[in-house]
Amino acid sequence: MSANRYAPEICALLDHAPAEQRVAVDDALAGASDERLELLARFVRYAAIDTRACESGRRPSSAGQTVLQRLLVDELRGLGLGDARLAANQLVEATLPARGPKREVAPVLVLVAHVDTAPECSGGPVRVRLHPRYPGGDIVIDASRGVWIEAATRPHLAAYLGHDILTADGTTLLGADNKAGVAEIMQALARLVADEALAHPTIRVLFTSDEELGIGAEAIDFGSLRADVAYTVDGDGFGCIDVECLCIDGFTIDVRGSTECAPLWRRKAQSALDAAAAIIDGWSPRERPESTAGREGFIEFSSAIGDASRLVIDGSINDFAVEGLSQRAMALRDHCRAVQQRFAGIEIAIQRQLRCRNMHYVLKKHPIVVARAVAAAERVGIGLTTRSGRYGIDAASFCFRGVPAANLFCGFHDYHSVTEHISLDVMQQSVDLLVALAGVWASPVPQRPRRAARNR
Repeated sequence: MSANRYAPEICALLDHAPAEQRVAVDDALAGASDERLELLARFVRYAAIDTRACESGRRPSSAGQTVLQRLLVDELRGLGLGDARLAANQLVEATLPARGPKREVAPVLVLVAHVDTAPECSGGPVRVRLHPRYPGGDIVIDASRGVWIEAATRPHLAAYLGHDILTADGTTLLGADNKAGVAEIMQALARLVADEALAHPTIRVLFTSDEELGIGAEAIDFGSLRADVAYTVDGDGFGCIDVECLCIDGFTIDVRGSTECAPLWRRKAQSALDAAAAIIDGWSPRERPESTAGREGFIEFSSAIGDASRLVIDGSINDFAVEGLSQRAMALRDHCRAVQQRFAGIEIAIQRQLRCRNMHYVLKKHPIVVARAVAAAERVGIGLTTRSGRYGIDAASFCFRGVPAANLFCGFHDYHSVTEHISLDVMQQSVDLLVALAGVWASPVPQRPRRAARNR
């Protein structure tokens, strides 16, 4: 295949391929459609920018997020979305005007993805590798570092036989969470713009920052959004739509020790460090994220900063039901109270902050949101199944700020790790679904989805 057909990003991908795979990679790309190559080039281009979120106190929290957002503004304008802009230096927003016979009455559809990657793993420079036509078995990412994807522990790989699988090079995460969603939305927009036969409603596009820190939707001006329905494209795996998420409250535990000299601290066990360790270590292992699955709730301790005189613990309370959230909050308070009684002279104060609520509370009043996604999936041969996902903060934020929303799959697996991977075939199917979804929402709507009541 002539290199002239390939974008620079694809050429770089070929250059970074291990020598023994280069011919197979080139063969796989040679048979790809122009749109598939364009989708791949977009993803490689976006993944190369380090957008790792961090607790910097800035918005966005890392400079790379702004770099990518400015690139997206340019690309959106290049597609003809002339109002594309970087709002308040935190949020990309753009509008694709409606097209079709019902454009005047069609609801306003919002598509959302986030540009940041997880703080737990190096975010760049990401060098994407393509593992062509997956034959089954383990996927070796870097044998010298002992980085591979073990098929025996990842049953989803059985469905990806023959797919082109994307990974990083074993030194960073891939960034498919959520740059795959960004690339899929952009590619869907490109197809909608190019094909004048495709009807669609007014589509508002939002690319948020710092979703991984739980604050991605804070930059959105919901009062001026004037939207009827939204979908975040941020779900792992294939063929799922998340219709539930955890209710999450943050907490801060302020532990204050004695101000006396250190020897006396040790004798009276009044160190804030000792009390904080008792709080964290004494919490039941069965109530932690690593020990729970499915619909089980948990408490997560995320950081502990301070010294012997004062230490602050941050974390979150998580449960699918508000009632369970309250019960776990009470249990945490009782636990801290018991620790305070054990350590004479220690003062412990807890503050609780609302973060998000289960989107199911809103979606059950707006079944059309899921029904139309399922109908769109059927148009392109995807059997879409509903799922209770643990996370979906941006979708939940929309739900409780007046816009019913659900979270669609975009394809990634092993997110937040060096073994993160995604099927390019699944990414292409996500693009097909988004285009079909636009078509479904351009059709006559029996009853416009009512604006969801704001959470009070």
